Amino acid sequence: MNSDQTSSESGDAVAVGVMLKEYEMMRQEITTSMQTRGSILTFAFTIIGAIFAAALTSDKGQDMFVGFVLILGVPSIALFTLLQWLGEYERMQRAGKFILNLESRINKMTVNGALSWETHLRDGRLHMSYPYNSTVLGIIILSVIGVTLGFLKLPYDPSVLFGFYINVVIIHVPIYLFLVERMNKVRNHK
Repeated sequence: MNSDQTSSESGDAVAVGVMLKEYEMMRQEITTSMQTRGSILTFAFTIIGAIFAAALTSDKGQDMFVGFVLILGVPSIALFTLLQWLGEYERMQRAGKFILNLESRINKMTVNGALSWETHLRDGRLHMSYPYNSTVLGIIILSVIGVTLGFLKLPYDPSVLFGFYINVVIIHVPIYLFLVERMNKVRNHK
């Protein structure tokens, strides 16, 4: 074995070591993103739950105020939550794509393909979409419940009922569809 070959192998070992460290850091990035998404949801459920509790125990004289808080506040919190949650989802997907690339590079430099998790997930189409889609749907449903309770607190008028349907159909359904489509694009590398 000549010194150039030994030097090249030594350089490859150092490069693989550096890439493995980067791999570990990106795995941590994914873990942090998952924890942050959980914290975002916990915060949102706590705030929305507190608003629901306050609304259900409010005095009759506060119905107009409570109705508007439910109609405007809950959907605003839900949308803010979903956008923050989606940002963390995208962060996790970016890290996963980067790891996939690292796995490929490391595997080309090592024997028997040392790393395979992300490759296995992507090649086998094993990424689950239902937990993510159901999270979005759950937050949207909480928002619709908030709007429903808000409209129930307002004095009945046919225009109020029409406003309710407009709110649900024109605002909530497109938001849900947008978020699910966005997650699918991120997930499928588009």
